[in-house]
Amino acid sequence: MLLISLIVLYFCSVTTYGYFVGKRESLDGFMVADRNRMAVPIALSMIVGWFDAGFILFYLHEFNNSGFYGFTYPIGVALGFLVFIVTMPKLMEASVKYKMFTMSDYFHFELSKRTGLIISFINLVLMVLWVIFLFLLGGQLLAALSPLSELQATWTMFALTLPYLILGGFKAVIGTDVVQAILVFVCLAILASSLFTLDNISLAATKEIIPYTTEQILLAILSLASWTLVSGDIWQRIYAAKNTYEAQKSSILMVIFSTLLACIMALFAWNLTDPQASDLLLSLLTNASMSPVLSAFALAMIFLAILSSLDTCVFSSATTVTNNLLIKMGITSEKTLKLQVRIAIILVMLFGAAFSRSFGSVMDLFYQAMGIASAVGPAIAYALLIKNRSEPIIFASMVLGVITVIGGIVFSLTFTGATLLPFFVATLPLLIPMFNYAQKRLAAAE
Repeated sequence: MLLISLIVLYFCSVTTYGYFVGKRESLDGFMVADRNRMAVPIALSMIVGWFDAGFILFYLHEFNNSGFYGFTYPIGVALGFLVFIVTMPKLMEASVKYKMFTMSDYFHFELSKRTGLIISFINLVLMVLWVIFLFLLGGQLLAALSPLSELQATWTMFALTLPYLILGGFKAVIGTDVVQAILVFVCLAILASSLFTLDNISLAATKEIIPYTTEQILLAILSLASWTLVSGDIWQRIYAAKNTYEAQKSSILMVIFSTLLACIMALFAWNLTDPQASDLLLSLLTNASMSPVLSAFALAMIFLAILSSLDTCVFSSATTVTNNLLIKMGITSEKTLKLQVRIAIILVMLFGAAFSRSFGSVMDLFYQAMGIASAVGPAIAYALLIKNRSEPIIFASMVLGVITVIGGIVFSLTFTGATLLPFFVATLPLLIPMFNYAQKRLAAAE
């Protein structure tokens, strides 16, 4: 009864907020929160919208099995955000100049229409895959905590998220993210104060672990850096910043927050009773080394992260479909963009909720998404960092990366192969202009 009451309270609160935010809202307000957000709200929105329940469970898995080696993953996140921090002046200047709404807009205006379209398709697949993942994971979690079945839990999540997202757009996403982030950090503080003890540190030192290989260290750094760069929701939050300084500061805060979260996840993972547990949700629910209250706080934190990530991924998918596919291909007009986005939000959520029942393994779905991110990460980094970039090279890199991902799925490659191989194949075309540049420098020196 208490859980149902909290769900009803949450629904009423966020729907009311979405209604008031959406009244007389401009297109910029609906799409990128008026481009006037400060660093702290953006950083809080990033942490709960991007570093979500999938990554929480993934970190638990890695820290549980590999101990301190799991900290390689926050290094990858930091590397991805370092690229944003360094290139932020150029990115913010382009966003204002072209009034950009999505990640794909940058490649459309700065490079070419075809590059913008392929990025749109890739980002759409990645975000929809993540929507399905979140419906699947959230449905399992809510069903385990309540009398609801997984199907009922999935459609409850649908009902909780849809109203405020349609009413308030991206401004509502950031506003609700801030509240969710505060609640997540309250849960984290309670967990940290209970877990950070000498006994737990000793447990971490003596726990039997599986050390990372060189391949796995590369995998951790490159895949998380790529995931950061290819996340369309991160780009939208950057566009929402008031200026370059606030955008850079939000990225720095994001790195700090994600590292803090990783530390607490490490302590939590080292307290799991079964180091080989395949069902991490079940392990959290039945963990004998934690009190029921602590387990409840941990599960509440994960569920909040799921809801926050869900609205982010749905909005990113909807804006990609409308702004970057329908409008850029001349199918629809920008005059009705807000209406198109609202319709697309409903369709994406219906698709995600319905197809989430077709997947059985949460982590398999997560690994497939990681492979897609790794396939386009190198091209995005090259496009941002290199001044005299080559559009055909970037396009070729993305195409080769995607083909390799498809090949990995067809031939059922291992997680390491399916993630690392697309990254290195996608890097090959980028070596050509770098080689030519080195030759010119040597010739000039002679």
